Amino acid sequence: MLSLGSEKRLEGSSDSVPIVLTDVHLADGDYPEITAKEFELALSVMYPEVLIKNPHKSSAEWCKVLDVAQRWQSPLLRDTAITHLAKSDLHASMRLAISTKYDVPEWLPDVLPELCLQRSFPSEDIALLPPSLLVPFFSAREEFRNDLVSRVSKHAMCSKTSCAWSATERGRICGHLRKSLSYTSDLGRQDHSSITEAFQGFLRNPPSCHYCTLGCQDMLSACADFGRSLVRERCFPKNKKRKRNSSGRDLGP
Repeated sequence: MLSLGSEKRLEGSSDSVPIVLTDVHLADGDYPEITAKEFELALSVMYPEVLIKNPHKSSAEWCKVLDVAQRWQSPLLRDTAITHLAKSDLHASMRLAISTKYDVPEWLPDVLPELCLQRSFPSEDIALLPPSLLVPFFSAREEFRNDLVSRVSKHAMCSKTSCAWSATERGRICGHLRKSLSYTSDLGRQDHSSITEAFQGFLRNPPSCHYCTLGCQDMLSACADFGRSLVRERCFPKNKKRKRNSSGRDLGP
C-alpha cells in the first residue's frame, strides 16, 4: 500500500499556516503581516451577502478593517470602514489617533472641539495634532478655560435675597473650579471627562436657590458651546457657513 504521509494543514487555517498573498501591493510604510482574523474581517466586508447577514462589528474590528484597507490600498474597503467608525461611539482621543494614522482630516472639525473641553490633554494626544493646528487649538483652549473661570466667578456671586450661597460655599466652588482646570492633571493618566461635565456633577446638589440651580446648568452648557465654537473658528476658519440669498448666490461668510 502507498503511504499517504502526514496530512498537510490547509492554508489560512491559522496564523502559522497563512494564505500567501503574493500579488498584494503594500502601501508606503512598514506594516506587520496580516493576521487570519484581519483577513477574515476584510472578506466579511468585501462580500455584501456576508455583511448583510452579519452587519454588527465592534469599533475595534472596524479599525482592523481600516488597517487592512490601508495596506491593500483599497478605497472601497477604506471608505466602508471610515463610514462605520464615524457612526461609532469612539472617544475623541481615539478619533484623533485614527484621523492622524489613516489620514482622515474630515474628522478633525468635530474631534478637536470635544478635546478642547477634556480635562486632561496628555503628550500622546499633543503629538497627534497637525503642526498647523497646535497654536490655534491651545490658544482656543486657554481662552475657553478663562471664560469658564469668569462665568463661574460671576455666577457664584448670586445677589438674590433667597439664595443660600455663603462666602464659604463660594470659596468651595471656586476652589473646585481651580482644581478642575489644573494643568497638573495633564501630566498624569488621561482623564476623558470634560471640564464642564465634571463641574456640573459637583453642582448637582447646590443650595436651595431656584435661580442658581437652573443658572448653573445653563451657564455650563453655554460655556461648553462657546469652547466648541471657539476651536472651530480658530482651527477651521474656512469651514464657516457662507451666506446665500434666495437665488442661491454666495454672499460670503
